[in-house]
Amino acid sequence: MRHLTEATPKPLLTVQGRSLLEHQISFLSQFVTTIGVTVGYMSEQVEKTAKKNGASLILNSNGQGNAFWMNSPIIRTIDYPIVIITCDNLMEFDYGTLESESNMNPNLSYLLTRKAPLGVLGDRVLERNGKIIQVSSDTKTDLMATGFQVINPSHLKPVCTYDDFHYVWSDLIENGTLCNSTVTPKKWSAIDTPADLEEANRG
Repeated sequence: MRHLTEATPKPLLTVQGRSLLEHQISFLSQFVTTIGVTVGYMSEQVEKTAKKNGASLILNSNGQGNAFWMNSPIIRTIDYPIVIITCDNLMEFDYGTLESESNMNPNLSYLLTRKAPLGVLGDRVLERNGKIIQVSSDTKTDLMATGFQVINPSHLKPVCTYDDFHYVWSDLIENGTLCNSTVTPKKWSAIDTPADLEEANRG
């Protein structure tokens, strides 16, 4: 996507007239009252769009990994499940069922998964009886992570510093609290290449 993102950060690439970031904020605002956005590359542009569309918390990565914000004192004080979604995975699913599942089991964290489409790369998920035991791009399974997760920050080790979500998942797997949600997206697309973007714009 490099030639497309030289002047426009990936979260602000448009699908059907709205940026990826606007799609995600609009989607989340149906269910949650506080939305935080992590920014990095061309952060000022992303922050401006995020705030304009209702995000109330902005965390700048300053070149750190995708889980840097899990180390924030603000996040570490949270003792309830929070919803996490990447900007470049668009999906539709039954949020009400996911919320009920999480409310019934507040001591668990969840990844939303689906069967991997042919040729699509990403983190593969190995699970047994609903408990996730491995997440890796090298895992031999056709179940893949969708970019949507529900994690309770209080499950994480208080003395750990996290840079990448693979470390977050490893700790949750170690303490037996990372589960595969029973909810599967009705629609899902990953925007990783110009062809993906073109296809999403065709609807």
